[in-house]
Amino acid sequence: MPINFHELIGDGGEAGAREKFEQLINQLAYVKHRALGVLAKPGDWGIDAFVGEFDGMVGVWQAKFFLRGVDEAQKKQIRESFSSALAASKREGHRLEAWTLAFPSTFDGDGWKWWQNWKRKQEKAHDLVIEVWTDTVLESLLLSPDAINVARHYFPNSVAGGPAGTIAEVLPLPDEHGYDEALFIRQLEAAEIVENESAKQQFFNYEVLARDVADKADPVEIKTLKTLEAEVHAIWELGFNGANLDPQTGRDPQLHTKVMEGIRAHYASATTTLPPMSTVHRWGTMHRVVENGDAGWVKHFREIAEAYRA
Repeated sequence: MPINFHELIGDGGEAGAREKFEQLINQLAYVKHRALGVLAKPGDWGIDAFVGEFDGMVGVWQAKFFLRGVDEAQKKQIRESFSSALAASKREGHRLEAWTLAFPSTFDGDGWKWWQNWKRKQEKAHDLVIEVWTDTVLESLLLSPDAINVARHYFPNSVAGGPAGTIAEVLPLPDEHGYDEALFIRQLEAAEIVENESAKQQFFNYEVLARDVADKADPVEIKTLKTLEAEVHAIWELGFNGANLDPQTGRDPQLHTKVMEGIRAHYASATTTLPPMSTVHRWGTMHRVVENGDAGWVKHFREIAEAYRA
């Protein structure tokens, strides 16, 4: 099951692929070492991901989208990135303990000779550890059990026939959940949907997932959840605008069912996602949108939300 790194090149071309590759290295560094990403900006520190404390010792990763090997131009980039990381450590007051280069190809014979000599000199001169993640290392990391969903996210064609993806665990609703008076429950009750224990469980599981994503601060997972919220909101809006709302009660008894079924059907083929989630989590996303005051199940849902916030 070889990984085809050319899959990273999509509509954004190689520029977009470079960004995806940086995100991929952030993911793998997190899976392996709980490393965190660094936002790129002018005057870059030569860091794409790091572990440690910026007032102490730090290990960093530098991603380079060298898809066709390493020639003199790429060697120059490697030296410059390493120098940037060293300069930043001196300027910002942390000690660079380890530096890892990651790129999705490998060296030829002369290239390996250059790398080994350069690595040896820099380690001796600066008292640190230098490593390299070539395509072989990256493929091994991606196909490990801990990272298989990362592989599926970035390389769906390469790993489509692999082991089944992990689905996020659906947690039971805690006894002390505090959701009985939540806005999303009030909106359900306004539509006379009184059996709502599963809705509370759905909301709880999405909240757990969202907190985990926020704690990891991974840009890919954060973007995934923002996209999910936007998509389920759009599915609700389409259903709401087409609903047959009673002019007296403001209700359409079929609205909630149609929207939730629409969400389930929309993601029916999404067997792997990053972060992994189930239909329960996606339905919980809908309840989060309602809790935010952006949706509801009766015509006057905005008035209910305003009264709740007052």
